[in-house]
Amino acid sequence: MRIWKRFSLLVTGLLMTCLVLLPSAAQAAGLVIVTTTADEFGENDAACSLREAVQTANEDADFGGCTRLGSGDYIIWLRAGVYTLTLPGQGEEANAGGDLDLSASMRIVGVGTESTIIQAGDTAATAIDRVLHITTNGEVTLRNLTVRHGMTEMDGNGGAIANTGGGTLTLTDSLVADSIALGDEPGQGGGGIFNSAESTLILHNTDVIGNMAMTGNGNGGGIFNAGEVTVMGGLIGGNSTARAGGGIETLGGSVMLHDVMLAGNYAGINGGGLHISAAGMVTMMGGSATDNVADAEGGGLWNSTAGTMMVDGVTIRGNAANGNDADQGGGGIFDDGGVMTVQNTILIDNVAGGTSGSGGGIFVNAGAVLTVTNSTLDANTAIRAGGGIELRATVTDTTAAMLESIMLTGNHTGANPGNGGGLHITGPATVDVIESVVMHNSAAAEGGGLWNSSSGTLMVDKSTISHNVAEGSAEDHGGGGLFNDGGMMTVSNSTVSDNTATNAGGGVLNFGETTLIHVTLFENGATNVAGGVANHAGTLNLINSIVAHQEAMGMDCANVSVMGTNLDSDGSCGATVTADPMLSPLMESDSMTMVHALQPGSPAIDAADSTFCMESPVGMVDQLGMDRPMGEGCDWGAVEQ
Repeated sequence: MRIWKRFSLLVTGLLMTCLVLLPSAAQAAGLVIVTTTADEFGENDAACSLREAVQTANEDADFGGCTRLGSGDYIIWLRAGVYTLTLPGQGEEANAGGDLDLSASMRIVGVGTESTIIQAGDTAATAIDRVLHITTNGEVTLRNLTVRHGMTEMDGNGGAIANTGGGTLTLTDSLVADSIALGDEPGQGGGGIFNSAESTLILHNTDVIGNMAMTGNGNGGGIFNAGEVTVMGGLIGGNSTARAGGGIETLGGSVMLHDVMLAGNYAGINGGGLHISAAGMVTMMGGSATDNVADAEGGGLWNSTAGTMMVDGVTIRGNAANGNDADQGGGGIFDDGGVMTVQNTILIDNVAGGTSGSGGGIFVNAGAVLTVTNSTLDANTAIRAGGGIELRATVTDTTAAMLESIMLTGNHTGANPGNGGGLHITGPATVDVIESVVMHNSAAAEGGGLWNSSSGTLMVDKSTISHNVAEGSAEDHGGGGLFNDGGMMTVSNSTVSDNTATNAGGGVLNFGETTLIHVTLFENGATNVAGGVANHAGTLNLINSIVAHQEAMGMDCANVSVMGTNLDSDGSCGATVTADPMLSPLMESDSMTMVHALQPGSPAIDAADSTFCMESPVGMVDQLGMDRPMGEGCDWGAVEQ
């Protein structure tokens, strides 16, 4: 006892010295030192338990064996040890039993997550209650400790921690783990932490791991939020939920994630990593969402019809959405009709693996507004359609998407039916693809690169569509680079090169209204019909373009119309000039796209109809953004010499 008293006096002296050195806000803080790991409440005056220390801070008065040092918002100091709650009282709100009820501002400080542990049982299954219930509207801070092995009452929220008082809870350098929430309704859950409306939760370098909300329609395996959450650093991983938000569920409210890892979380329906319900707002900057799984939609991230999501500088890898219906999927991201912005982000190896799952990388539902910039979608897979991106729209709910400076590469579809290796449009969506690269994608049937619906509008400008493959062998299959199923498609100032189709239209296959203006189509191939451009129905207009091949994989054109002047290499396009265009190999440029430059002496130089050079969508520039000459003398194809 003498040794412990001497140790306590030494620690007290050191801590009081530290308090003097802290900023003025901390100098007013009192101190309570916990001296036992036992769970006591007023029975033993010789020792200060954690529960008694909390009560001392709640009442601003000495309690049990706890004596205050100073006054103000108290710091409760915990030495190394496992502090197991044993006093019964689940549902009790006066801190005398069950969970610890914090009704005043305070700070609880340990010496490390492996050394200082607060738990409500030796396992979550044997827990007497959740661990902490924050009811104050003030500020509570937890630092350098672990909170684990909590379980709520039936219909309860926050397996480890419930923050319900409208105040601010901050966890720093801590761990919340292996706890269970038994709330079974859409607005219930939070296996690790529950943050109510009007409350604020802040995590600094804190991990939320292995928590569950698996009862009924429970939500938010790691965190359930209805207020405001900010997470900076740390891992939210290995959590699971019955309904939505394996890692995080936000019901309205807002979530800000900075350099956070969402990894290995599971949702029984939607949003393996994160899920938005109602008009929630989520911003994810930096960090990653990896190896999360949803049984229906949004393996990584899921946005609601009224939600707003910003993803910036994130790696989204190896997530899976396993919904079997055609309107399910989104291995990496699912947007159910809200506003979604993705920038500076990599989506790779995500899967929409259900029987008719779509959108291996991104699935966008009717009514959504999607913007993707400076991003890469690579090696994503969908069983039905849209290996990289699936965009759905209806007559009443249209969808708009802007894809700019985006690398859509190496994505592919399965065979059910297998359309749109890079991108697939369903219904009357409007999609702009600008200054982008669509390369090495494959589809089991149609549209190895890009696939447009019978009512969609697809506009491609200043882009490169190259080395994509459409593997379908049926009479209506093909379109290695681009496939138009009956909608409106315009391709301008772009390069369509080295694409292949087993059946028809190695470069382009059209069943709708397609215009190719200032496009270079070179060395595309098809086994059966027209290696370059095939028109099976509708109208395909060729304007100021080059269609040429050197490997004899189908003729240049089949059933196209011409406007202005063009060049082909075999006379099948009805072009003004039939000749070798003298193109250089596909090469990188100062922009992110790749082009075939015109060699000196090419017949395409200064040969184009200047009227179409000046009009929209060409607008006096080429694929690289270089000016085309005023008046007579612009060049055929995508780029000026």
